Amino acid sequence: MTPTKKAIKEAKGMSKYPFTGRVWQFQNQKNFHIPQMKEYDGTTDPIGFLHLFYQVMILETTDDDLLCKVYPRMLTGAATIWFNQLEP
Repeated sequence: MTPTKKAIKEAKGMSKYPFTGRVWQFQNQKNFHIPQMKEYDGTTDPIGFLHLFYQVMILETTDDDLLCKVYPRMLTGAATIWFNQLEP
């Protein structure tokens, strides 16, 4: 396997999210905008981050499926790796 193909295969494996079919099939709202907020990297209080995430997100939506789809976008570093290893 070439280095490029190996990197693509590894990247595909890292992009798996622990979502059920219902969340994957959810169609995003056309007028939805992801609010700006600092990404969570796993080095501060996770409960505090979840509270902040929810407070910011309810200004745009209260739909749980959409919240689930947006959540990984708010993670970075070790927090992303942890999240991608969760089971649905």
